[in-house]
Amino acid sequence: MKFGGNDVFILVSAAVLLIVFVRLPRRFPRQVTVLIWLFNIWLVQSIDYVMGIQPLNLYDFMDVPKWEPTYAVAHFTIYPIFGYLFLYYLQSIPKTKRIRVGYILLATAGATLYEYLCMLAGVIKYIRWELLYSAAFYVGIFLIEIVVYRYFRTLLRRS
Repeated sequence: MKFGGNDVFILVSAAVLLIVFVRLPRRFPRQVTVLIWLFNIWLVQSIDYVMGIQPLNLYDFMDVPKWEPTYAVAHFTIYPIFGYLFLYYLQSIPKTKRIRVGYILLATAGATLYEYLCMLAGVIKYIRWELLYSAAFYVGIFLIEIVVYRYFRTLLRRS
């Protein structure tokens, strides 16, 4: 493993997001927060295993095609916090369809911008993938986040 600018980018991103996460007032029950976190870890791991290795091999994450410690930092902090923040702020906007769609598109733009910064920092290297594909993908991911969150909330109410 060589430590470089991409590792610094991941560590700084994780530190900033952890500070934001810790400072936010609690909006979800602790169980829901844990479930959101675990779901996002599972989601990013699943996506990376399917899309980042053979036979698809659409992109590389970090310097080498094998596991690195900063890979774990990204997957266990950055992605779960992004998913949590998406749901956190979703709860504070009006529930009209137009505003929700706008919020999802804004979150998609933010996620795509962050991925672009990751690309510039050498965190992600596209092989057979384009940033525009990610933008479309994020819309689906955010919709899945909403469905899963509602499911978790329903489970919690039943218990």
